[in-house]
This record gives sequence, structure tokens and C-alpha cells, in this order.
Amino acid sequence: MAARLDQGEILGWFQGRSEFGPRALGNRSILGDPGTAAIADRINEQIAAGSVKNRGGNAVEEKIDAGLLREDKKFLYPIRDDIPIMLEDEAIPFHEVQES
Repeated sequence: MAARLDQGEILGWFQGRSEFGPRALGNRSILGDPGTAAIADRINEQIAAGSVKNRGGNAVEEKIDAGLLREDKKFLYPIRDDIPIMLEDEAIPFHEVQES
């Protein structure tokens, strides 16, 4: 598992009983490399410049603390005040912020 995290993969870990759905509670975690803070900093610079739009087409105005990157690496879900914003329209197209 450590080798996969080192390669930048994001892993789901669960033990025991769990539930499904966007608001499900259970014995599970999402694990990722904390080195992605540099990505959050770069995205925040782009947000300050007004060049980041979310999936809904709206300009992103609030800086993010971190993000959850989808497994296919197409969208980043922002984390603000330790709360992941998992709404589809709030997702940030990841390829656009990587290219800038």
C-alpha cells in the first residue's frame, strides 16, 4: 500500500461494516499522499487570478485547503475547513488546473 501511495495513487481503505452513498458513515478512509499540498497551492494561485471554473461552469472564488482527486484523475473535489465538497457541480476539472 505504501508503494502505491508513493506513486501518487489515492486509495480507499475499509474494515468491517460499511455503507454506500454520498453521506454514508462507516469504517472507511480515503488515503493519499500529503505531498499534493503543492497542487492545492498552485490551484489557489489560479483561483486568485480568476482562471478556475468548476464543473458547473462557475468561477471558483474560494480558496481550497486540499482536494480529493477522483480515481480517473478527471475532477478534484475541494476541501474547505476540513469538509470535502462532494457536489458534482463544485468539482474542478483537474486537467485544466494542471495545464496552467
